[in-house]
Amino acid sequence: MRKAVTILLWLAAWQVLLPAILCAGTDLSASVTSGKDHYLANYTSLSLGLMDRLNLDLSCNYSDSGPADDYTVQDDSGVVNEDINRDPKPVRTYTGGLNAELTDNLSVRGNYSVTPEVEGFEARGFGAGLTVTFTGFPVTEEEVPSDYFHTSLDFDYASSENKYDVHTPSFTALYKTKRGRKLLIYIPAKDSVEKIKQVSYTIGLTETIYQNTSLYLAYANYTYDPNIEENILLVKARQTNAMLFTLSPGLSGFPKYTYEIRATQVFFSLINMSVDYLHLVALQFSLNENGTPYNNIINNLADDFYESKGVKADSYTLGLDYYLTGRITINASYNLYKEAYLDRRVYYTLGASISF
Repeated sequence: MRKAVTILLWLAAWQVLLPAILCAGTDLSASVTSGKDHYLANYTSLSLGLMDRLNLDLSCNYSDSGPADDYTVQDDSGVVNEDINRDPKPVRTYTGGLNAELTDNLSVRGNYSVTPEVEGFEARGFGAGLTVTFTGFPVTEEEVPSDYFHTSLDFDYASSENKYDVHTPSFTALYKTKRGRKLLIYIPAKDSVEKIKQVSYTIGLTETIYQNTSLYLAYANYTYDPNIEENILLVKARQTNAMLFTLSPGLSGFPKYTYEIRATQVFFSLINMSVDYLHLVALQFSLNENGTPYNNIINNLADDFYESKGVKADSYTLGLDYYLTGRITINASYNLYKEAYLDRRVYYTLGASISF
């Protein structure tokens, strides 16, 4: 509760103090998201109009998943299990970028993001994209293109390197030889630094009708180096899965691909309502049966302790923007996240934006 109050007071201070120091052509927005298991996140963004058709975009994303569930590991003897409760630290990601409108129908953008080290994890990445807009067919005798119909195509590329310290505890297990004999072996503890490079490509299509109705379709594909689908990695799953991603508050794991569809409708020039559906497949780390004491037997001395498996999930979001004045907008949303083999999780977001 104290964390939520602190964030809300901080957001209120931004809304009151910044108008006095910011110049024209500036947009500021901030929001707070809360959900199951003490999840709390804050997203703040600032867009500065440097010159005509050129904006500097800055943002900070803060997330705190709260205390994790208890889980068990083996001690150095490989015999005794002990329960450990982890209280993960908040993760912050800072992003800066430029957005330039080259023409009325073409804009380009680029950004760089940094996630400072927390619990042995850190990440850096960059992205680039462009948007092409096509105006509607002429509807008047003067053959003037219609402003009521237009299509936008978005193309985005992103690359990030995730690095984290990994400690794999030691254990004792039975090793099954090719001749069928079983030997008792000791697997020593191992400390290492793991790196995974993530590259994503996204293509989106927005169709706007009569300026107040729009339909958005998008597909994103993610690849990894090393290929985490084919190579078993020494990864402490519970330490890393929850830190890496912001596609959805409930998402855990490395996204493989996503499909998204969103419909938006403006009512009376005061209310903007949107309905969004996101389907995704995430690669999650789980204990490898051959490399852990799950059955106390390993088939290969080179087997590691975690492997990745694809898990399907769906996210449903209902959003509402209310234009309080010509400069101030209030935002609210409801998100339902459903992942295979897990309970449904609900997240609520409340925010505001102001323009100068």
